[in-house]
Amino acid sequence: QSLSEIGLSRYALTFRVNHTTDLLRTACELNTKLMQCLSLPRHTLYSDAQLTANSLKEKYGQMQAVHQKTGQWDAKEQVSLRSSTSSSLPPGRTRMSTKASFERNALASIAEDRRDDFHALLSNCKLEEIEVIHSAVVHTAVNKNTCEVVSWVVQELRLVEGVLTPAREFEWLHEALTKSTMEVVSCLVQSCGIDINSRSQDMGNTLLHAAARRQDLDAMASLVNLGADILLLNAAAHTPLQMLALKCFPTKPLIRAKEEGNDCFADYVNNPNLSDLVLVCDGSDGTKEKCYAHRVLLCGRSAVFKSMLDTEHWPEASQGEVCLPELRYAVLLFVMQYVYTGACFYPFDDLNLGIELLAASNRFLLSGMSLQVEFVLCNKIDAEVAIPLYQAAYLYSAPALLREACHYILFNYAKLSDPDHEALFHILKNQRPSS
Repeated sequence: QSLSEIGLSRYALTFRVNHTTDLLRTACELNTKLMQCLSLPRHTLYSDAQLTANSLKEKYGQMQAVHQKTGQWDAKEQVSLRSSTSSSLPPGRTRMSTKASFERNALASIAEDRRDDFHALLSNCKLEEIEVIHSAVVHTAVNKNTCEVVSWVVQELRLVEGVLTPAREFEWLHEALTKSTMEVVSCLVQSCGIDINSRSQDMGNTLLHAAARRQDLDAMASLVNLGADILLLNAAAHTPLQMLALKCFPTKPLIRAKEEGNDCFADYVNNPNLSDLVLVCDGSDGTKEKCYAHRVLLCGRSAVFKSMLDTEHWPEASQGEVCLPELRYAVLLFVMQYVYTGACFYPFDDLNLGIELLAASNRFLLSGMSLQVEFVLCNKIDAEVAIPLYQAAYLYSAPALLREACHYILFNYAKLSDPDHEALFHILKNQRPSS
């Protein structure tokens, strides 16, 4: 018969057998109900089952009697009480292993800041035993997040020769970095004498590699200040900065921005015919130069010109001449070329002119012009101009050029001239990984 037919569902059985002691009681009840349902009271199997049920009930009663009193179960004698404070152990039972006891006591002494107890434990154990629990010791000490505890734990471990190998020093630094506690990292390096350029045992990574892998630019800046070597290679032959370049500033295919508009208005660039506005800027010899323009085209292409000329709040809206200070005449002509034709063609070999055009496109909010200039400048990045182009991209909001410049600087930093790591620190402190 099924369990449901004898009044005990499968789910009820599952919930009732929650503890070891309940198993015997449930088995007894189930056996009794089964025997009652089976019409075999005179069968031999019934007699055997009845004897088994009685035996189980007796053992269950004995166990319940023991658990109702203080003591532990003694495997040798069926019902025997033994004081929990007794130093001896029951036959058949073994005391907690020396390894487990040592680890528990060592971690407890760190957690409770008991240096003398930790020193005594280290004095009475072998190097192999300390090596086994070293990772747990590091984790517990760093989790305290106090330089005092970390300092004395490291000092005690140094007293045992052979414990703090370079790989285990890296383990200390990496644990502190993982917990985002740069104060502890600084303490480990400056107070505890741990080498900040310690390497991991598997890939030969330094802590600076680990910070680059985590894309933690703030931590990298702090580590460089602490003396981390930015040019050390790991097993993959990558420096920390190259790893950061690949993860945070990956290069993307450069696509030339499409030209906007057409050549219909090309003949009206700086043409007085139908002109209703004159733009005044600085000439090459220090004099003022004039450029003829048309309000409707300026307002249609640039939001800056629109707010300046198509409003009642600015005096330029009613003036026939508008002065544009700090803008060279040559640059203005290329700006007008873009406004009238949607394209900006300039001498690609003139790097300074390219940077000035980037600044002008940012000044007048000409995003299409900015993309066209960025495309040209991205293809001109090399060891000599990478840092100036990075600075220009940062100042004039050119994201594509900024990403490419950051990648080149980080990946080829050994080839660059960067006194006092000025450009490097600027990248680490002001840039964030691209999405």
